[in-house]
Amino acid sequence: MGSQNEVMVAIIYALWFTRLSIIAFLAIAHKRTRRNILPTKDYHSSENTRPLVSIIIPAFNEQKHIKQCITSCLQSHYPQKEIIIVDDGSNDDTYRKAKKIEEITHSRELIILQNRQNLGKSNALNHGISSARGSIIVTMDADTKFERPETLATLIQPLIERSEISATTANLRIEQDQRLCTQLQDMEYTNSLNSIKRAHCILDSIMILPGAMSAFRRKDLIAVNGFSSQTMAEDADITMSLLSRGKHLIFQADAIAITAGPKTFRRLMHQRIRWRIGQFQCLQKHSSMCNAKPIQRLIYVDQIVASLMSIATPILVILLWLSIQAGEIQIERVILASLFGLLFAGWFNTALCYQLDERHYPNPLQILGYISFFSVFNPFITVIAIHHLLTSQTPNWRSRSTPEN
Repeated sequence: MGSQNEVMVAIIYALWFTRLSIIAFLAIAHKRTRRNILPTKDYHSSENTRPLVSIIIPAFNEQKHIKQCITSCLQSHYPQKEIIIVDDGSNDDTYRKAKKIEEITHSRELIILQNRQNLGKSNALNHGISSARGSIIVTMDADTKFERPETLATLIQPLIERSEISATTANLRIEQDQRLCTQLQDMEYTNSLNSIKRAHCILDSIMILPGAMSAFRRKDLIAVNGFSSQTMAEDADITMSLLSRGKHLIFQADAIAITAGPKTFRRLMHQRIRWRIGQFQCLQKHSSMCNAKPIQRLIYVDQIVASLMSIATPILVILLWLSIQAGEIQIERVILASLFGLLFAGWFNTALCYQLDERHYPNPLQILGYISFFSVFNPFITVIAIHHLLTSQTPNWRSRSTPEN
């Protein structure tokens, strides 16, 4: 039993390090080649040559963030834009605050729409698209803002310069404060989410264009009938729809967006359960991607395996503990090997990802806390999500008392 468990540990570590190494190699390749992939353009040339961009911002009970979001859009240096706020039946002051900004600024760029009833995020996005005049659609969460006034122009740059590209997505970062919950999320976004997008971009197989900030060609959104409400991850759903039709998607690392993550661990749990359920729903809905080109098929399978593999972590720990209790494995060897492997992989991945994003490294204690937390948190989320799917208990946009991403 002991030797079998040791072999199991060795195999899992080997697969994990192999996957991590491949992602790291591809992320580095993306960093080195992105300027060749995405040439620059002078946005101070004649305004008549610039396409109109429609920024769609669905909002449900976002009175805390809506002013900051709208102000960020109005201050954007890209001149040919319209900002469409879709209040999705909020029961707080979201709509009133948005209207007040419209009255104060007298901006022709700002359009405020309202659903009298809460109809869901997909409906709100489609409502905005139906009212939009731009050939480029930017989706943006109401708790998100551009890091710099140039961010919008950077985000849509590939769509202007290269006709074969259908969509781009921003480099998301968590708005920082002193809370441990937000600090852990900031590390997660940099360590995992953005590095994977770099790797997938090189392989032309980005699986999720986050709704928090992504840009699309309007004609391509219309071709797939807009955002679907069939899953809980409308952003992943439409991304896979575009990808399965052979569309080219880009991760625009220099377009940085700041988003407000959940402030408590309870809200973080609810958010991630919703994300994981939506991810599984999308993978099931778009199972035809198994017949796509080899690289996309590999990424599709990797998404499934990576999600399910997290469940193996607590099972493996239990098996190892039973073997240790039975005296079949020396506890010192197991602990030292596991700690060394986890810490080395965590340190390597953190150092690389923060270097790619040109940010200061977290300290060793923060890295240890990040690794420890998500090693326990992610398996728990996966198990809960699968339980919800099997029992048909799925939360949605409307059931949240306080929306968080």
